[in-house]
Amino acid sequence: MCGIVGVFSNNTHLHSNIDKALEKLHHRGPDFQASKRINNQLSLAHARLSIVDLNERSHQPFYDVITGNYIVFNGEIYNYKELKKLIPNREFHTNSDTEVLLYLLSDLNHKEVLNQCNGMFAFALWMENEKKLVLGRDRFGKKPLFIHLDETGLKFASEAKALKPLGVKFEVNHEAVINYIFEITIGKNEQSFFKNIQQIKNGALVYYSISHEGKIFQEKVEQYWHYPQTTRKIKYQEAVEEFRNLLTDAVNTRLAEEVDFAVMISGGLDSSSVASFAAKYNSSKYITSISAVYPGDEKDESYFAKLVTDKYSNLNPIWVNDINHEKFHENINDVIYHLESPIADGSLVAQHILMNKISERGIKVILSGNGGDEILAGYPTIFLPVYEIEEWKNGKFSFPSFRTMYHLLPNGFKNYMYKEKHKKLGILKNYNILKQNWNRFYDYGTDDKLNNYLINGFEHWTLPNLMWYEDRNSMAASIESRCPLLDFRIVEFLLKLPASYKINKNFTKQILRDAAKEIVPQPILERTDKQGFHAPTNKWVEYIDKNFLKDSSFIEEFDYLNLNKIESAPFRTYWRTYTLYLWYKKFFV
Repeated sequence: MCGIVGVFSNNTHLHSNIDKALEKLHHRGPDFQASKRINNQLSLAHARLSIVDLNERSHQPFYDVITGNYIVFNGEIYNYKELKKLIPNREFHTNSDTEVLLYLLSDLNHKEVLNQCNGMFAFALWMENEKKLVLGRDRFGKKPLFIHLDETGLKFASEAKALKPLGVKFEVNHEAVINYIFEITIGKNEQSFFKNIQQIKNGALVYYSISHEGKIFQEKVEQYWHYPQTTRKIKYQEAVEEFRNLLTDAVNTRLAEEVDFAVMISGGLDSSSVASFAAKYNSSKYITSISAVYPGDEKDESYFAKLVTDKYSNLNPIWVNDINHEKFHENINDVIYHLESPIADGSLVAQHILMNKISERGIKVILSGNGGDEILAGYPTIFLPVYEIEEWKNGKFSFPSFRTMYHLLPNGFKNYMYKEKHKKLGILKNYNILKQNWNRFYDYGTDDKLNNYLINGFEHWTLPNLMWYEDRNSMAASIESRCPLLDFRIVEFLLKLPASYKINKNFTKQILRDAAKEIVPQPILERTDKQGFHAPTNKWVEYIDKNFLKDSSFIEEFDYLNLNKIESAPFRTYWRTYTLYLWYKKFFV
């Protein structure tokens, strides 16, 4: 897990600043930093967090003596040892996944290689013979990669802040801001909150070349992975067994071998399942578990988390119980600096504090339950109506709710209604700006409406936000966060199952509940309440200085917002505007 930076340009001055850019990513790779001028046009830099093959022989940029190719790589390939079999004639000099990935990409078809890689990654590959630069990103965008392409050339980095020393001017991307305020979107549509700084699309390869005139240009974009389109015919109990085996392997392959690791337990079904599977099938390992506790708060979940730690004696629980409003306000600006965005949910500040607590204990890898809601239909208000529609198709009619009727409408009309409802808040001076709202609903051509909605969540609703937050908060503390429930084999498997296997009128995540029987404590399997990682930020809002609404530079930059009405707006709108202000002051003033 690391940070990468690169310059592909004929501008010598840009190359001379690459070490300054790399300094901005020290938190992502505090163990070793290096840069290299590959040729007249290309410089690559890397900040390393040593997790696999801790030896210096695995430092990057990494070179292939046979092809002359170079790579800088951020992430982990969990099945890299198995993938060595695809290149039997290669001699390996390290025990790292970086070396395996470089040789695979050098010797074999790029799309075929990446479709066999099980992991999370962002990389830059220099192909010496072809004189091309290839940027690639994992299927679900777990690892970030930002780019800026103009007449001076291509600059890229794991975080946007590293592009500023390379001459990239920061300007507000108001389209992203509008969608954040009304749709809570972060990292969607390959955008960032800075104008003209984009992300490489998840599941894609982008090729860059040099023209005869010496200009750097984007040659092509290839999508190497696609979502399943058809539903698989399989008996439910067989699906439960297959899912249990997949989850067991996904957890086991993510347990770190060379550094200390921990499992996160919130008390919810997803994190409890990951922790329970890790403990049950690795009984000889002494596993640290981390839980945030809010004594006296009505949403505190420590009772459920303790059920897991009591069940498995090889879990060593650590309870963090001192996250309060004082620490909240001490840390919020650091969170915004590392996230490079306003934050829609105050629990992200609590997550940041928790990550620092974990890092203080020398832990470099954590396993979380993130992604479970997105792939297992864990949001009832979104997915239950769609489940009902699928049941109608199977001849099981019930009286439709208003939500169900709404989800029967064409996507175009639903998108229109979403844009229209934003006007009711009254916080916009000019409603024409709502034309910049991105569509929420898309048709992915699947034969199951629930699966189509799940893909929407992966591409346009919640998953881009979660991946952005999880990467930034963990890497700010020099920690690698791994998500077993987003193993691509699990995602493909679940997207091929009918709606009724994932959700019914009594329970969401039905197949996980059945696969985890006798592994996860029964009271957790029976929970029907839904809440994410919690922090009582609504109780801390009184400590916010409301004078930000009178800041003249803020008013001028966001002149389409009616700030006079923000204070009386719903809490979430007020909070989003407040953190937008903090973000603006951090990066522009």
